[in-house]
Amino acid sequence: MGTTVNLLSAASGDDATTSMNALVDTMLQLGLTTGNAARDAQTMTSVANALAASAKVGAAEIPQVAQSLLQVGVAAKGANLDVVSVNAAVQVLAVGGKTGAEAGVALRNVLGLIQKASGPAEQAMKTLGTSSKELGELLTTQGLDAALSKLKGGMDGLGSAAERNATLMTIFGTENSAAAGILLDNLGQFKEFEEGIRAGTEGTGEA
Repeated sequence: MGTTVNLLSAASGDDATTSMNALVDTMLQLGLTTGNAARDAQTMTSVANALAASAKVGAAEIPQVAQSLLQVGVAAKGANLDVVSVNAAVQVLAVGGKTGAEAGVALRNVLGLIQKASGPAEQAMKTLGTSSKELGELLTTQGLDAALSKLKGGMDGLGSAAERNATLMTIFGTENSAAAGILLDNLGQFKEFEEGIRAGTEGTGEA
């Protein structure tokens, strides 16, 4: 465990205490702790590798990613997303200029609004050929990529950019529509980030 912390510390430029806290917080937020010391040590190695791989493939650095995960972890756990997918989404938001806690809060809100829509948002989803129930099921059973792909398919059928933006704001609200738009516009990048991060965790008992 000490070796894992030191390696992450060297990769991030943070001190060992900060790196340890980042790992522990991430594991707690994502519900990855088991109480079994050997298993938790293996998971910590996997999480550290995911954080390092995330920073390698994307623009957000390890400390920024850790800040994001602290905000979105519980929501990601509830959505049944693993550490790789969450890291990939955080890096996609960084492409659009959102990093750290801002990215984590935005992703947390997007995950929530996908699964539980207001009346007007539900109606907007209906015009896109879907619903919060369907998107929520896709999210929790097939992953964020599947839910976003379904939503993007409906969005692509809209007549204009203005209509698309209005629909995004109806579903996600003014503040969160920007984050949702970044994710929807960069689905290909999301898959690339996911593949790169997953490759970085291979052989470490992926979390």
